[in-house]
Order: sequence, then C-alpha cells, then structure tokens
Amino acid sequence: MDVTVDGTEGTDNYVIGVGYRTLSERAVVVRVRELLAIDEGTTIKLFKKELAWNAAYYKLAGGL
Repeated sequence: MDVTVDGTEGTDNYVIGVGYRTLSERAVVVRVRELLAIDEGTTIKLFKKELAWNAAYYKLAGGL
C-alpha cells in the first residue's frame, strides 16, 4: 500500500516511505543520470557541493 502526503491510499500524489535502494534501482531502470539523496546528515553546503561536483563531472565527461 502506498501512503500519500495527504494520508490517503493511491499513487496520484507524492509517495513517502520509499527507501533509497528502491529509488536507486528504479533510477537505473529508467536511466536517470543523477540521483541525490537528502537525509538527516545532509546540509545545504554539502548538497550544493555535491551538485557542483556532479555538474563538473558531466561537463568533463562529455555528458555521457
């Protein structure tokens, strides 16, 4: 059962309670190029830094 933000059942709204492993596996299937996780240890400074590193990598790697 999926539980949405408003507490109802269904898949029409945002879904909560999905683990990172599940998301990353699905991302591979649909060929998502970038997946960033935000957890209790994430800070804005580190998140921005990770985005910058990822952007630099894709620029240097020719956009794989």
